[in-house]
Amino acid sequence: MKKALYILLAIILIFLGFYLFVHFQKIETKAYVSHEFEVPEEIVTQKLNNFDSFRKNWPVATKTDSVNIVLNSNKSSYSSIELLPSQNNFPDQIHFKNWISNQYVNLDWTVSKNKNKSTSVTLKIDTQVDFFDKLNQLINKETAIKIAKKQFTKGLENLEKSIIKEMQSFDVKPLENKSLSGGFLLKSPMQRSSDLNAAVNNANSIFKDFNQAEKEINVTLDCILINKISSDEVQYQVAQIHLIEPELSHDLINAGYNISRIENQNYTRHRLLGNYSNIDKLWYESFQSINQSNSEVLNELPIIYMLSKDNQREINPSKWHSELWIPIDN
Repeated sequence: MKKALYILLAIILIFLGFYLFVHFQKIETKAYVSHEFEVPEEIVTQKLNNFDSFRKNWPVATKTDSVNIVLNSNKSSYSSIELLPSQNNFPDQIHFKNWISNQYVNLDWTVSKNKNKSTSVTLKIDTQVDFFDKLNQLINKETAIKIAKKQFTKGLENLEKSIIKEMQSFDVKPLENKSLSGGFLLKSPMQRSSDLNAAVNNANSIFKDFNQAEKEINVTLDCILINKISSDEVQYQVAQIHLIEPELSHDLINAGYNISRIENQNYTRHRLLGNYSNIDKLWYESFQSINQSNSEVLNELPIIYMLSKDNQREINPSKWHSELWIPIDN
């Protein structure tokens, strides 16, 4: 009887010792991933806000139609790894699961715009661990934090490469000349900018303010006016054009919009399919076409750069639509 009691006590002590050994194992519960994108902050944010971009750019993502992204766990002890969509913006959790551990890893994103027009992304990865998570590390020699850090480091690199590839893809196509007459030009109260990207970003936010006004007046075209200051300097100003004479909204006038009548004027048009940074190619093709047609540019009038509202919903910059309208003498 005494022998059995000693055996039982020994077993209890072994289990207790094993429990304490596992319990006091050190395990990583927090990590940071930082990456600097050489692309505008607005595009990076748009990509990270779109869950589908993770399917395309994360090395662990498998092709699936499920709501979550099932991550490839072939080389891992985890039988299931899922990136979970957030109710707000960026994905905020990964679920790691195997026969030992059932663990959620939290993701906290910080995106900031740098002075050199690059974008810094910092991802804080953290989790709470229990006995079974520590046991999993002891047996399988890996942790959810290490896997997440490795995959997000590679994923952000892949994301930048795909964005740069999309931004570099463009196509310029000539369109039929267009005559504007009988409508109104609404210039926003925003001061002119020498930075096209800044003008486009301001335009996107200003255009949203027109949602209510569009119910009152027939606004048809969003644009940026390009005013040539000299041969190598231009300024951009947000504007909207509506071609049917409306009952002008007092709200727009009170908000400081400069409203003027559009006189009969002929414009030559070229379309850019691609990111706004390719406007120099659009500019070159447009002026080359004018020179070949023996037309003359009316420099006293602003050049009109038309934007498509669909661009605000399209996360691939290579599919953005815009048009350059240049006033000519015939």
